Amino acid sequence: MRAMTLRTSAHVEGHVFEIVESIAEAEGVDAVDLPPLGEALDTDALETLVRSENDVTITFGYAGYTVSVDSRGTVTIE
Repeated sequence: MRAMTLRTSAHVEGHVFEIVESIAEAEGVDAVDLPPLGEALDTDALETLVRSENDVTITFGYAGYTVSVDSRGTVTIE
């Protein structure tokens, strides 16, 4: 596994897509072969985070990776 840092637009659909696609690429599988990201976290809460004016980071596990998303739009996958 390699660490990845992504910069995405500040809307949840962009984050969800980038997280799933990046992990699928790293694993050499199609994104539809991964579990839905909504099973790992509340995507509404993620949307609230990325729209927050506070400096906040949420970290969660997904498909064997640790994913961190902050309110500046940075996604780190390790």
